[in-house]
Amino acid sequence: MRFVSRSFSRRELGLNPHEAGLLEVLRDFDKVAEEPFDQFVGIIERAIDSGKVRPGAVRAAVAQEWDVATRDRWRRIETCVGQLALA
Repeated sequence: MRFVSRSFSRRELGLNPHEAGLLEVLRDFDKVAEEPFDQFVGIIERAIDSGKVRPGAVRAAVAQEWDVATRDRWRRIETCVGQLALA
């Protein structure tokens, strides 16, 4: 993924480029994903472990998303990655 720019709302929420990109992928997963969802979850887990993605920041942003599929995909990630529920 290549970062170009964050929308104003993403900056306002204090999301870093990785988190903003994650939200975009969550929204358009079926159009942009090159891997199955379970592999995507592994990628997100590694990004969390490395500190590139902060679960709390993403959770707060997802709560404001209008797209139901985005919220559902994040819930699936939280279910698959146990540490998200604790973060």
